[in-house]
Amino acid sequence: MSDSANVFTDLDHFSTRLGTLLSSSAAGQAPKIASKLRAEKQLKVAIESLIKILEGLAQATENLKKPIEKAVEVAAGCEAIADSLDAFGDGESLGKVAKLCGQSDGVVQPILDKIVLIRGPLKAALSILGSLPTPSELIELSRNLTDLADDLKALQGKIENPIASTSIPTASTTGGKQT
Repeated sequence: MSDSANVFTDLDHFSTRLGTLLSSSAAGQAPKIASKLRAEKQLKVAIESLIKILEGLAQATENLKKPIEKAVEVAAGCEAIADSLDAFGDGESLGKVAKLCGQSDGVVQPILDKIVLIRGPLKAALSILGSLPTPSELIELSRNLTDLADDLKALQGKIENPIASTSIPTASTTGGKQT
């Protein structure tokens, strides 16, 4: 599998695991735990950072839709070429055509050499193109990432603002006059 396919697969796995975590009771308890630890601000900042990252990833995957659609078109053309090259097989049919035309097998050898030269890299390119996500998979991933960001916003809304200190200043015994 190509590195690009691994990125999409890993991102999909990450979003699934994060979704599982956010739907757990532990995530629901995070605001209470932060309040007990007086870490509400830190939790809000952490959640806000994750929201921005998820929204950025969602936008990036959405932006890849058109290039992936182009790659699908290129792959279709490459598959047609690969199928045509495969039809030549080991070149026996070209040799027969050459003989029918009164030529020797040697005439078609340069063509066969080019076919062999092109076939391997073309099949490797098709393998890479085939491992990329489809446009619909990208849309689904983008939607999942956006939903996760929305879930985090909901969780963030449950975090109470830290309560300001309610201590009362001690009264001055001099009435504010310095002695």
